[in-house]
Amino acid sequence: TQNLRKFRVRFATRVWPGDTVTCQGKVTKKYEADGKRLIEGEVQALNQKGEVAIHGSFVAEIAA
Repeated sequence: TQNLRKFRVRFATRVWPGDTVTCQGKVTKKYEADGKRLIEGEVQALNQKGEVAIHGSFVAEIAA
């Protein structure tokens, strides 16, 4: 988490005790800014019905 520069999430629906939650994510962009190597991406958590419970985005610095 020390390389995480930005992290935003939004809860789309409730998750209840006993639900099965699956998390997934993907990198959507790689770039350099101010001499730093950065990535942007999307994350989401799905319940057992395949419904998006949480979705979000992040920016992280890639260590050299």
